[in-house]
Amino acid sequence: MMMSDNKSKKIEYTEEMLELFFTDSIQPLLVVSAQSQKIILANEAMFELLSTTDDLLLGKKWYDLDSKDNKDKYLDYIKQINSTEKIIFPIQFSHQKLQQVLSCEYHLGFLDGEMVYVGLLKTQQVTDYSNSLIESIDEINHLPINSQDIKVYFTQLKKRYNLDFLVYFENGNEAIHEVVIVANTEVKNAITDSGLNAFVTISKSKKNCEINRISDMQGQYFKLLNLLKIETLLVYPIHHNQKVLGSIVMGYDTKVNKQAIKLVLSALVGRCQLCLYEKSIISQRNKEGQVDKLTNLPNRNSMTEKLSTIIETGIELNHYLSLMIIDFEKLNYYNKRYGIEITDEIIVNLSKVLVKVIGYRGQVYRLSGDEFLVLLKPHIEKEFVEEKAIEILSLLNNSILLSNGEEVAVNCNIGISIFPDDGQTVASMMKNADMALYDAKLKGKNNYIIFKFSETGQALKQKIEMEENLRLAIDSEHIKVFYQPKIDALTEDVIGFEALVRWIDPELGMINPGQFIPLAEETGLINDLGEYITKQTCQKLMEWQRKFGLTLTCSINLSVVQLMDDQLPKKLENIINASGIHPHYIDFEITETISLDVVPNLVELLNQIVGIGCTLSIDDFGTGHSSLDYVKKIPAHYIKIDQSFVANIGLNPEDEAILDATINIAKRLNRKIIAEGVETEEQREYLLERECEYFQGFLFSRPLPEEEIEELLSQRIKLMGTT
Repeated sequence: MMMSDNKSKKIEYTEEMLELFFTDSIQPLLVVSAQSQKIILANEAMFELLSTTDDLLLGKKWYDLDSKDNKDKYLDYIKQINSTEKIIFPIQFSHQKLQQVLSCEYHLGFLDGEMVYVGLLKTQQVTDYSNSLIESIDEINHLPINSQDIKVYFTQLKKRYNLDFLVYFENGNEAIHEVVIVANTEVKNAITDSGLNAFVTISKSKKNCEINRISDMQGQYFKLLNLLKIETLLVYPIHHNQKVLGSIVMGYDTKVNKQAIKLVLSALVGRCQLCLYEKSIISQRNKEGQVDKLTNLPNRNSMTEKLSTIIETGIELNHYLSLMIIDFEKLNYYNKRYGIEITDEIIVNLSKVLVKVIGYRGQVYRLSGDEFLVLLKPHIEKEFVEEKAIEILSLLNNSILLSNGEEVAVNCNIGISIFPDDGQTVASMMKNADMALYDAKLKGKNNYIIFKFSETGQALKQKIEMEENLRLAIDSEHIKVFYQPKIDALTEDVIGFEALVRWIDPELGMINPGQFIPLAEETGLINDLGEYITKQTCQKLMEWQRKFGLTLTCSINLSVVQLMDDQLPKKLENIINASGIHPHYIDFEITETISLDVVPNLVELLNQIVGIGCTLSIDDFGTGHSSLDYVKKIPAHYIKIDQSFVANIGLNPEDEAILDATINIAKRLNRKIIAEGVETEEQREYLLERECEYFQGFLFSRPLPEEEIEELLSQRIKLMGTT
């Protein structure tokens, strides 16, 4: 699978799901970014179908596949797929001498929060595949690469596809070894005597080679075809970094399904390439003392060198880099009870669990007898490491079945450090993860802790000082609530506000919320801050309703940290009741990006808040990773269209098509729509035509302190009276 840049019924494709979806599929698939209209991902079957390569396909606009000049039609296709979530249309594809009519079937989905079109392209010849081919591909994806298993599988494959012979060999160290030949005795002898050397010569080109009698009647391999008594010979080299590691060879006559055979052979080569590469790496590292011989995992020596390199990558990409130290308990107990062999078996099983969870997103290392380390590749989402820690602990809840028939349970604790926040050197990240592990152990069994401060003394001092100042600011009322008006789209009347927190320090002045909100979340102060904002907002809203006789509402943002508190609904209810405001006038906003994995009881908790009588809004809609099913579960009354979508109105038809789709989703869910960031008349008119109920933005008002809100409401009463 090749990938460039980067929710269905609308499907939300996770990276792991896409990897499986594309790798296992024998159908030609591609993914198009709805925003850029460019092809961002395609699988090997697609490259095979179009007889092209990733550098020629990825990055192209999807309409570039159509040799007819149908570019204008694609605006209609965008509207249709956004409306019906599926579209089928034909294209005329031309590449070099290849010309074919293809049927294109696209489905609407989401990948990493971005709307995408997932396409399946078909010709009449490849519309359907037999169950036997699907079975073959699935078997290959789980095939151990060793002589015995390959021979058994080749025997099945030869019979299934009516092949004359199959050959597998490795020659990574120049000499031929690990040879597997499945053929009748006569052909097997011919291959052993003459064929193998010819296969090695052919594979040196590093290209898949097809030799047949028609194309090679006068060629150098015509005699080889006669010797092996076949019509066609396929030689597919297994190579990595320009080095041939081995080859797979097939021979057959003209009565076989050539396309199916090539697909199977490509899948086999891919599987062998991965396994042989891993084998060569392990062999090299063993020589260099960088591999743990029991688990075949890289050891501490390998980790130190790798971490130094990957930190530099993290700095260049401005990404997070996460490190987990995992300590397993009771291994000494099992060693005394069962002996070293059974304990080794337990350790190997534990290492497999870690490798399964981490997959291609990082590397697992064995540090010592009962300690492992996980190094994740640079990642954008800081919460990713936490998700992986939870997954490890979840899988380790299952007992391990031993070869002696007994089952054992192994407890563990995990310490985590995240670059750059928790360390900027190998030593500091290791030290801080180790300190976090110590804290995790203090909590008991099966816990994880993230080290929350950087190693740098100045940064640590600044964080501590800011935490202390924030605590004082809450107590001394230096935290102020600003209010941004919400506007009725039809009447342009003020119907309510969104409460926004501001920290006005006597010495430093206004402090950006982006600086202190994350700190408040890290330290848990967000709970105190949230209660303070809710209390101030409810009291002020009640005051304005009485003073101006208006049924005003107000939205208050809830942090993911607050949502982790099971007592949050009760706390909110007490604050609202104490203020005298009716709960119906209070709306709570949550961002679309909050994960059910991070807050497992999110839906239940939100239903309790709605049960108080309050309403809910989903903020930043369209920018997160949620699926349509996820959004349907949230008992929200309003959906807030993120300002990044509104800002693109009038720029180009493609951006507007995406905005229209987002609005349609909200409408289908029977949610009222609030458009954020409305700054121009063009944006207001566009959104009004699409029946957005409410607006927020600088076109109407910036966030204002309570004194200026009172002036605004006084002017409103003079002009319109009370309602």
